[in-house]
Amino acid sequence: MYGMHKTTVYLNDEEVQALRQLAAATGRSQADLIREAIRHAAAQAPARRFRSLGKGRGPGGTVRRWQPAGLYAKLFSDSATDSDYDSHPDANPGRR
Repeated sequence: MYGMHKTTVYLNDEEVQALRQLAAATGRSQADLIREAIRHAAAQAPARRFRSLGKGRGPGGTVRRWQPAGLYAKLFSDSATDSDYDSHPDANPGRR
């Protein structure tokens, strides 16, 4: 069975009987019927929605990339300002 994984599905008595009858009536295996039902359900599933995406407020526009050294200096230096963060050698690697 190339590309197949074995799994266990728990069905109640009514579902087992319906699956057996459908397999007998169609000449298909129970496993094939289950795989078809999964493919059908997956095709009908709505796109995944992220509950938090786009819910917050931000400054808009792009945000500059943070650098660990500049952030450390800003957080732990008594005299650090935003301009110190921007002028740190690692803050803007492309603009030295």
